[in-house]
Amino acid sequence: MPREGGPITRCWLTAACALTLAIDAAAQEVTFRFQHVVSPHSAIPKHVIDPWAGKIEKETDGRIEVEIYPFMQLGGTAPEQYDPIVDGAIDGGSVIPG
Repeated sequence: MPREGGPITRCWLTAACALTLAIDAAAQEVTFRFQHVVSPHSAIPKHVIDPWAGKIEKETDGRIEVEIYPFMQLGGTAPEQYDPIVDGAIDGGSVIPG
């Protein structure tokens, strides 16, 4: 039986679900906390995460603000990233497996 996705897939799906719930609360203002493991000046944040966060903020007319925390500033290590998302301590995250 094929796997249903690795940790990164689960993290992105968790983030997508959290955003869907946030968007459903249309009139409410929401802050989405997203943490990653690398420098904010590296390629992934610069070309993927930051534009993604900007698009969310723009398309929701600022009702959803995305706070980005590089270098795992909210705690934990890369292998532990999944649990705080599931537990609701943070709303989303990105790690590099390996």
